Amino acid sequence: MNAFLKGFAPVWMILAILGLNRACADGKVFPAEAVAIDVHIPGQRALLVWQEGRERLAIDTQFVGEGTNFAWVVPLPSAPRVEVTTPGIFPTLAWQTGPVVVHRVGRWFGCVLAGAGVAWLALHVKRGGAPGWSLGVAQVLVGIGVWGTFEWSVPGALAGLALVGTSMLAIQRIRTERPWGADTALLGVVFLLLFGMLLPALATAGGGGASSVDVGVRVVDRQEAGIYETTTLQAADSTALIQWLGTNGYRISPGSEPVIQEYIRDGWVFVASQVRRDAHAQGNAVMPPLVFDFPSREPVYPLRLTGVGNGPLDLELFVLGPARAVIPGFRTLDARPAQPHPKTDEDPNLPHLDRTFVHLAHPELARLAPDAQFSTRLTATLSPDQMKSDALIQWDGTEPARTKRYSRRGALLTVTAWVCSAGCLLVLGMAIGQRVRPWRGWTRLCGWGSAATLALGLFALPWLPVVPVRVESRFTHLRWLRSVAVNVRMVRESTERGPASDLETVRAAIQRAVAAYPAAWPPGFREEDSPRNYRVRSIPGDVEVIYYDDWAREHTWRWSIGM
Repeated sequence: MNAFLKGFAPVWMILAILGLNRACADGKVFPAEAVAIDVHIPGQRALLVWQEGRERLAIDTQFVGEGTNFAWVVPLPSAPRVEVTTPGIFPTLAWQTGPVVVHRVGRWFGCVLAGAGVAWLALHVKRGGAPGWSLGVAQVLVGIGVWGTFEWSVPGALAGLALVGTSMLAIQRIRTERPWGADTALLGVVFLLLFGMLLPALATAGGGGASSVDVGVRVVDRQEAGIYETTTLQAADSTALIQWLGTNGYRISPGSEPVIQEYIRDGWVFVASQVRRDAHAQGNAVMPPLVFDFPSREPVYPLRLTGVGNGPLDLELFVLGPARAVIPGFRTLDARPAQPHPKTDEDPNLPHLDRTFVHLAHPELARLAPDAQFSTRLTATLSPDQMKSDALIQWDGTEPARTKRYSRRGALLTVTAWVCSAGCLLVLGMAIGQRVRPWRGWTRLCGWGSAATLALGLFALPWLPVVPVRVESRFTHLRWLRSVAVNVRMVRESTERGPASDLETVRAAIQRAVAAYPAAWPPGFREEDSPRNYRVRSIPGDVEVIYYDDWAREHTWRWSIGM
């Protein structure tokens, strides 16, 4: 054993130097990463913002129907101020709170392989010993393991090749009884090696007035919010409220009277919303989310009325508040601290999206939740029985949580790493067992153990949660920002030379450019205020095209309307 350690002294020294260089090169290597593609839109998405007894609730619901059939009744603890928000806040939150995607094998696999290879060499390399094929396999394992500890990068591959070459020389010197080095110096080098290789891992561990319109029903407020007309109602009797809603074009599910009576008994109000007739006549088909801003004793998401006469509800709820949100029956997809983000002109070229925080850079998110400290993404598929009570939000500390998913490649590599690591450990255990207590059954036991490990790996592979992904460089957002900037300027030049550049002309020109050269624009490029998308808006005398980067920060291009 002593001869082995002494003989490998120069190898350890080379690795220590490479490991320290890797640790000091923070930020120099940016491997591509896999990003999950969100292909699922739930039946209802909502954002709940809570701060000191006041709740802001933004709801985006999928409706079925036409025209004024978009009639919607929401019970709330108190009379709200109603407004509309932009539909891009939900794709923005979904983008920022996406799962961690495993696309390559982690550093741990390299450590296991390198450790197994070193242990095998320590057991079998000795003075005067004969060379064997197992020593070559062990050297290859150590080389691959070193590559893995360097995050499978090119410097890691070079380090692994250098190790395999120098280890051959070291083994030859041990076998010919010409060892190098001294034990004391060797221990110091090994310590530096471990410190240098583990340092990167340790560094990253880490209204209107009230009026009475019907017996038993009081109109508290009437408001117009975007394309909606909203009426806030207070009732003393469920029958009278149902009659008022039916008379005014709102359809209530049969069997809802007991639930409405419960809300009335609790002192809640009802906000009835429908699309304005003039908005429908203008062909406005966009249904923006409604925001209800109201005082409340506790953060609550109303469910009881939704559950009457409906099937299962697929609900996704984003909560911005002072701590991590928890709701019984809901699953936490993501929980992380939230913070404001620098404006575009402060730092436009940040290298990649830092997913340690949820960044409230979207203008609407910054407006709705200016003081939010924590973000939680919850999801549930609720049966009618589960919706017999409202969802009460509880606060549960500030412990972050992320959902892990796998790409197809990541799932296959992960299972392969599990099986290979277990196989190496079994073979190593057999070798140690033979030295401690010779027994013919060690080989058979190792073979059966390896077969069982392989079977478990094949069984586990289909159970890993796999999602569709696209692989991107961490600088992809810069590529799209520059590409969009170039293409939008080309559109601006073409419209300024052509007909008068009003809002619809610019919008149509961008759509033609996207259709003609789809590869020059971000995937799925569309008019929406969400990451990697755009909006066109008119201001006095100008037309603006706004591109939203990975943080949903605005990048604006403007040109004058031709006369």
